[in-house]
Amino acid sequence: MDKGRNFLCGIGMLLVSIGVSFGQTVSLDSAIKSAAGDIQQKVPAQGVIAAPYFGAAGTRLADYILGELAGALVNGGRLKVVERREMDMDLVKKSLQFDMSGEVSDEVAQGIGHFLGAQYLVTGSLADIGTGYRFRVETVQVQTAQKVQSYAALIDKGDTQVYALTDSRYQGVSAGGVRRPGPGT
Repeated sequence: MDKGRNFLCGIGMLLVSIGVSFGQTVSLDSAIKSAAGDIQQKVPAQGVIAAPYFGAAGTRLADYILGELAGALVNGGRLKVVERREMDMDLVKKSLQFDMSGEVSDEVAQGIGHFLGAQYLVTGSLADIGTGYRFRVETVQVQTAQKVQSYAALIDKGDTQVYALTDSRYQGVSAGGVRRPGPGT
């Protein structure tokens, strides 16, 4: 029994020494890039993707994530991305009764995808889980409502990007740290 325990302890120390840990956190930007890479691998080339909504604590954070995700997908060069500004989100929400909780039923996903002319719909969320943030991105094929991709990561609670995009003191600051003029500035 002691030999088995010593062996497991030795393996654990080896993994720690080479930087492998369970429950390892990543930065928000790293998670976005990894999710985009995962989508690139699992969606057929030239597939048309739309990402109309991302569930997050605040519009600035959601817009940042969607913008960075779309940029990474476009830069990958394999997929066609429906521009978010081309989406009439009010019309999507009203006509399809889009549930803003981030939980999208298969029927709603299919309706949104068809409405936007997309073959694949990307949805996701960033949820505070106490010890960090759970970042999740999923891709659904519109025609069949089949989930073709799912990526999840744990974001550190102290991630500066999440903090800057959610803290009210930074509401006039762009993602790059440049102060934007606003009321009283």
